[in-house]
Amino acid sequence: MNITLNNEQEAFALLNKLVSGEFSDEQAENLVVTFSESISTLEIKIDGENYHGTVPGELARGLWEFQAALYRAGAFATYGVADIRKLTNEQRAQFELVFDVKEGSTDLIADLKEVMENLKGVFDGMSGIQKSITLITIALIISGLLGFQHHSDNETEIAKERQRTEQLKVVKDAALGRSSQIISKYEQATEIGVTSIAKGASDATQIKAGRVTLDRAAIIEINKKSDRTQSTAEVIDSNFRVYEMQTKDTTKDACVIASPDGREFNITIHHDEFSETLRRKIWDAAEKRQTIRLEVSVVVNSDGNIRKSQVLTIY
Repeated sequence: MNITLNNEQEAFALLNKLVSGEFSDEQAENLVVTFSESISTLEIKIDGENYHGTVPGELARGLWEFQAALYRAGAFATYGVADIRKLTNEQRAQFELVFDVKEGSTDLIADLKEVMENLKGVFDGMSGIQKSITLITIALIISGLLGFQHHSDNETEIAKERQRTEQLKVVKDAALGRSSQIISKYEQATEIGVTSIAKGASDATQIKAGRVTLDRAAIIEINKKSDRTQSTAEVIDSNFRVYEMQTKDTTKDACVIASPDGREFNITIHHDEFSETLRRKIWDAAEKRQTIRLEVSVVVNSDGNIRKSQVLTIY
């Protein structure tokens, strides 16, 4: 069955049918979903004195950070590890957003059709229903129609954001497992992308990315937050020591790990991201006081302290 989704209302209607069980898995397996321009396009419009058909260097950097976040999400969807290095040049091209700039304004438009078509090829192992849910949800997320939240004093906008958050939660709960994890990675990538663009266009008066609108106050707030936290991101692939291992609840474990240079920091291991066998390796390392090789993403503050960390790979 071929279905073309012409707008977000049709997309949500199909998602509701998939989530509620109106499609059998066999029917969903044979479902071919395509997207019209309103869903398969990401449009970023930047208003301001310095944005008239040009892309200043800082904005170009912000766009690259957005692309890098999408590469990481693509790597996770393909290999289960959010590491750009895993992607071949061909795979990078498959996940690349190519923006056209409208003459006379900084209005950036990217066609998502090819990216979404390429993404279909990495859903092996999922059920037909999960494949369709994942594809449709990611299309809505990347196009800016679902997912990203920002501070707003407008009650109408707050209500809309709350509704979108609830819609996304329902979808992720239904997707389960790998499907839900991939959706989360793309949700994070979009948040990083919009934030990076706001930092790259810090003097803009307004930024629109799909449905998301950042007014001058929101842009200033994002940049103030960035200035306060001035930090760098790095990936550490090394042997770590593990301390204070404990189960937080039925969904996650927590511990303190130490890198070879002596830095200690807390990490959380979510059960839906790693198999029981891999999680057991960390427990064994803690119990036997042995090192374990991990790939860890960390965000380091200007004072050298690690503010945020995430385990990417347990070897």
